[in-house]
Amino acid sequence: MQKGLTGISGYSLGRLMSNQGLMTILILGALVLISIPAVRNYAQERAVDLEINEARAEIERYTSKNKELGDVIGYLESDQAVEAKARLNLGLKKQGEKVVVITDRPQVSENPSARADSSQSKLSNPHKWLNYFFSIKPL
Repeated sequence: MQKGLTGISGYSLGRLMSNQGLMTILILGALVLISIPAVRNYAQERAVDLEINEARAEIERYTSKNKELGDVIGYLESDQAVEAKARLNLGLKKQGEKVVVITDRPQVSENPSARADSSQSKLSNPHKWLNYFFSIKPL
């Protein structure tokens, strides 16, 4: 046997170290063990960057929404908005203006021609076309 350090199975440490295949495997294994945390760190950085970009986009949306709401508040506090609201809700008018109120109720007329028009509206569409083109009265 050789003098020096010997391994469990009787191989010397020098002999194990001289085996190139074994050294290559050990070095590759060490590189893999070192690179695993680096890959995990890179994945975490990407996730954090994505979250930061989403937060920035959300801040952009809130900033634009805030600007829009500020514009609306500015309009509502203006004299023009106050005047429009007073005209609409309180019926106020400026000097020289006339106020006209339009309601949704239909007006009933005692005019016989108006009654003919109302009976006309009860007709079906084909009868209306017949009356229009040929002035034929339906049975």
